[in-house]
Amino acid sequence: MEETQLRTALKRLFAEQLFAVLATEGRRAPHLNIVSFAPADELRTILFATPRQSQKFANLRRHPEVALFVDNRSNRLQDLQEVYGVEISGTAAEAAGPEEPRYRELYLARFPALEEFLGSPGTAFMAVRVRRYDVVHRFQEVVFWEVPQ
Repeated sequence: MEETQLRTALKRLFAEQLFAVLATEGRRAPHLNIVSFAPADELRTILFATPRQSQKFANLRRHPEVALFVDNRSNRLQDLQEVYGVEISGTAAEAAGPEEPRYRELYLARFPALEEFLGSPGTAFMAVRVRRYDVVHRFQEVVFWEVPQ
């Protein structure tokens, strides 16, 4: 699969899927959470929000390297041939700087019901700078995309 096809497949998958599994590094083991996410910057950034009092935020402050997983399975046997699974590797930081208002707008366009949550001082709005996508399709087709920085 060439990069253009891969980017198209990722954009389609991300348009269909609202949630990802976020993996952070806990003190003794990986820590997993479901997060609502929004892609930005032509797939170079993934946005999500989290309470500042959460374990995942504490983990992110200690170790900003993260992985997210997005897939389109429907829990049927034919998923083995049809499912896309994507691991996204990158570094998370609070969204800041000149792009932060645009990121908020993108995120709220996708999740308007989260406006109050996102606007709370107790919420951290995170931007993951994506380094790599690992895409698995048809159970064994694996494609890697190193995202140019």
